[in-house]
Amino acid sequence: MDESQLSLNAGLEWQDFAAIAFYFVLTFGIALWFGRKQKDVDDFFVGGRRMPWFAVGLSILATLFSTLSYLGMPGEMIKNGVGVFMGYLAVPFSMAVVTLLWIPFFMRLKLTSAYEYLELRFNYPVRLIGASLFVLLRLGWMSMVIFAASMALDRVKGPDIAFLPGPDIYWWIGLVGVIAAIYTAVGGIQAMIWTDVLQCLLLLAGVLLAIGYVAAVDGTGPIDWWKTASNTSGRNNLPPVFSWDITVRVTIVFALINNFFWTVCTHGSDQVVLQRYFSVSSLKNARKSYFINFIVDLSMATLLSLCGLALLAFYLKHADLTPDGLPAVKAANAGVRRERDHGRRGQRSGAASASRSAAHPERPDVRSIAKHRDHSHRHGQRLFRGEPLPHDPRNAGRDDAEVLQPVRRPAGVAVHHRHVSATLYGSVNDPRRRMLVWISRCLVLVDRNLRHRNSPHVPVGDRGPVPDEHRDRRVPESVCRTWRRPHRPQIHLERDRPQQS
Repeated sequence: MDESQLSLNAGLEWQDFAAIAFYFVLTFGIALWFGRKQKDVDDFFVGGRRMPWFAVGLSILATLFSTLSYLGMPGEMIKNGVGVFMGYLAVPFSMAVVTLLWIPFFMRLKLTSAYEYLELRFNYPVRLIGASLFVLLRLGWMSMVIFAASMALDRVKGPDIAFLPGPDIYWWIGLVGVIAAIYTAVGGIQAMIWTDVLQCLLLLAGVLLAIGYVAAVDGTGPIDWWKTASNTSGRNNLPPVFSWDITVRVTIVFALINNFFWTVCTHGSDQVVLQRYFSVSSLKNARKSYFINFIVDLSMATLLSLCGLALLAFYLKHADLTPDGLPAVKAANAGVRRERDHGRRGQRSGAASASRSAAHPERPDVRSIAKHRDHSHRHGQRLFRGEPLPHDPRNAGRDDAEVLQPVRRPAGVAVHHRHVSATLYGSVNDPRRRMLVWISRCLVLVDRNLRHRNSPHVPVGDRGPVPDEHRDRRVPESVCRTWRRPHRPQIHLERDRPQQS
């Protein structure tokens, strides 16, 4: 039997597309609803530190459970047995580290970015290196997540669309990336957490639907599936406890070690997880978030493993439905595509899309916060509010140029206290450096306007000229003028008027 015969004859029908469209509309609606309520960067990045603990716990699960896990775990169960599930036996040890060490430590610091601690403990270059490595790591992870989700959508939609040039999977990749980038940038962390709750429910519904379909068609249950798997060519039995043979895929010892260190490292250094802990109000709520995440994570892993066993038993019983040599993950997807009732395929595709968008690193909690908090905003006032960051005591008595020495470039901008001091390094005759000067000027103008608009402490238009000591003779006068605003009448809103003593 040819593999192409596994596809549905007509691909997705209008009911399926309607289910997917409804999911995306609902997601955008949530993002717009919470996006309009944001007042400052704390609301955008940490939800004002007032998010419900149960929603945060489900959000952590939905974020870490990407398409790779959602589609890969049933295939791993089909091909290599229950070894992948043995790692959960290490949970009591990793739970002790996370709840007794990591969460209390980070909640006490009241951070926004996980990598702020690197600067407090060491210095800014170390923080910059940590944040940069995180962004690079998530870029690679994002490419795999988007590709896996796009491949799943492409395989269930039917034949290629005639009027689109090239393979349709390239268009799916672009569409998936653009949609995720737009709705996550609009809503902030509050919208992300609540859409993650929706996505978590979809993930659970999708795997339950697949298991229920196999049970209804074959009239079998988990006990039958386990017996079938344990009697199949020996590879689905329990893995060995330990082995020095590098050709052995999984042993119980290495599964325990892998799960322990993955959990400890993820919950102790990954901005994706730590930012969600930062969004709750107390240490107690952060611990509750971890516990709800663990319970749902274990339930999801159990259901996905059970789904793999169900599909293995299904295809062993119906050997004529799959060609020889079909990869296990594709076999799992083929089982999903056999859900014939209208709307079921769309619901499962929506679950795959949910797993992709929940794990998409283009979200504000993943890359933009690392860039904004760790790369762009080392000194001086926060971009939107004019609130000074805590300064490292070791930098006392050092000027901006000395503090920024590790990141000096041909063009640089330092925002410090209540004025902007600019030092542009190198000649501006080089076209590339002229472009850097132009970009720097635009960024500073945007920064000044935003801080004037949002700061409740500074009258509108009251900045004044830049002091002469902050002008470098190498900076052209035309550039210096961009740092000044003309004097205007001082306008105070009634709520901002200083109290009379």
